[in-house]
Amino acid sequence: MNEYIFIMLQDSTGRKYFCNEKYLEAISQFAKNFNLQMFYVKSKKIKTLTMNGLAKAFCNQNYIDSTEEYEVLSAIKPPAKRPELSVRTKKIKSV
Repeated sequence: MNEYIFIMLQDSTGRKYFCNEKYLEAISQFAKNFNLQMFYVKSKKIKTLTMNGLAKAFCNQNYIDSTEEYEVLSAIKPPAKRPELSVRTKKIKSV
């Protein structure tokens, strides 16, 4: 059986959330907003979450992560923070 690449998110309590690689951009933003660690993992079969399912699982205190075997390939760096836009204002002299 072939092995596939997935994305695993891990929160500060150790809970793990597995997602499909096609959601990488959205998952990266989610991980950055909630301070989650991201990893590429390899497995033969893992039940993955959609983005909607990820949000529900993350909010559910009773969520139990997948018990399937997997191998961590590498950590994924969170996306760089975009620089904030600066607005230049011009002071108008009073008459």
